[in-house]
Amino acid sequence: MAGDVRVLVAPAAATRLDAARAWLAALPRDAPALVVAPGWEACDDLAREVTRAAGARFGIVRLTLDRLALRLAVRALARRELTPPAELATAAVVARAV
Repeated sequence: MAGDVRVLVAPAAATRLDAARAWLAALPRDAPALVVAPGWEACDDLAREVTRAAGARFGIVRLTLDRLALRLAVRALARRELTPPAELATAAVVARAV
């Protein structure tokens, strides 16, 4: 996915959610999109809101920050013949880093 990448930093959650809704709504219905949120519920809520407003969508991938970190690290770990840590360990490291 080498398309439009946007990172929004705003102290108010409402500002971030409004920007995410507008960005997703502006994408074609079959465009790939990655939604990263603190929890599954937040990812699902955003995806549901956008699909209710604009109709069915395809290509939305929803991930939590710890799952994204794990997916990004898997290949590097495999090259070093290491296995990914347990889900709880990953969440702890990400929480500490954040």
